[in-house]
Amino acid sequence: MVADFFTKNLDVVFMVYGLSFVVMGVAILAQPRRESAFRLSDVIWILAGFGLTHGLNEWLDMFNLIAINKYLHGAYALGLVRLAVLSVSYVFLFEFGRRLISFRLRRFSGKWAITAFLCFVVMALMIFIKQERSVWPRYFLGFPGGVFAALGFIWYYYDNETILKPIRARFYFITAAVSLCIYGVLGGVVVPKTDFFPASIVNTDSFLKLFGIPVQVFRAICATMLAWAVCNVLNIFNWEIRDNLKKSLVDITVAKNYVDNILKSMIGSVIVVGMDKKIKTINPAT
Repeated sequence: MVADFFTKNLDVVFMVYGLSFVVMGVAILAQPRRESAFRLSDVIWILAGFGLTHGLNEWLDMFNLIAINKYLHGAYALGLVRLAVLSVSYVFLFEFGRRLISFRLRRFSGKWAITAFLCFVVMALMIFIKQERSVWPRYFLGFPGGVFAALGFIWYYYDNETILKPIRARFYFITAAVSLCIYGVLGGVVVPKTDFFPASIVNTDSFLKLFGIPVQVFRAICATMLAWAVCNVLNIFNWEIRDNLKKSLVDITVAKNYVDNILKSMIGSVIVVGMDKKIKTINPAT
């Protein structure tokens, strides 16, 4: 009964699934972080790209489900669009994970070189092995991208624990890491069924038989948890802005007190006049 319920309402699952990723992407792009000292600010926009494109992919899956059930026509063209969007989204995920772990492992540094090579491999496999092409971006980009991003979040927190611990960000970084790792497995390993290994054994059909619930439901849960965790991780930028404002106010106060002390200690008369020809400050000697 549970399997039938979720199977009949997969369009709703896809809608929630996609909405979670889109909300995450919009939240990241809306967060002011240009002047941030956190290195995460340099790469998190790539995670936003993953969120927006992958959310669109899930909505296309929802539309495809409705189209197959009601209209049937146009399914082939829609399938090509879905494949392209899915591939682009996993490119973003892999590149985000690669750059995040490169903060610690410099051998993974470089601009898009590794990702470009894997994209070439995926495209070659799509050309020569046409059966269920969507498994290739999942295997070569989605799964490692999720694992890399998970490791990157954990390493980033512990590399910056001195700063992040007082903000109580540990739980959100760990939650984001766990969600990405599980999603990398569910989205990158549990693929549509094919005749070749491992997709012939580990696939969406075998997952449904084993757990009685479509894998898309678990992916949607991971997406929701990830969006929630990342939105809370973004609070580190708000904290940084508030901290910088406090430091600026302290610096201004110290500078003002310093100038006041100089004026008070001067024996000669000092009168400060503004551009409006009004007296702003006088020292006690005056």
